[in-house]
Amino acid sequence: RRVILLGFAANLFFAVFALVGTFLPSADPNDALALAYNALFSYNIRILTASFIAYIVGSLLNAASLIWIKKLTGDKWLFARTIGSTALGALADTVIFTVIAWAFTLGVREIFIMILSGYAVKMVFEVVIATPFDYFAAPRIKKLVEKEE
Repeated sequence: RRVILLGFAANLFFAVFALVGTFLPSADPNDALALAYNALFSYNIRILTASFIAYIVGSLLNAASLIWIKKLTGDKWLFARTIGSTALGALADTVIFTVIAWAFTLGVREIFIMILSGYAVKMVFEVVIATPFDYFAAPRIKKLVEKEE
């Protein structure tokens, strides 16, 4: 939880200072780099709010469910922990972000399609890339941690 909150704070810190930079004068306000910077960091507050809320809720739910699943399964069934916790966290993240960001600007059908497609991409990534990587990395990390203890 501490890492999630630190990540949240770092993102918020960056977002605030990048936004402040858009208000600072440029040597040449018509310079392509200044225009690109301002376009990139002049945030839509609704998108930024959706992103921050979705990140904190989804990440904390993912972490809590990972711990809960580990209590049920012990050290067995790593795939159940990784895929199960991602299924919950990614669902919350995707629904929260999409609804806050696009409610009243898109129709219910479009929002539903965005939720389904965003969630599908996250789950495919988890199953095809992240979980196999976890099976590769977990024993190695465990050995390193045991060495240090």
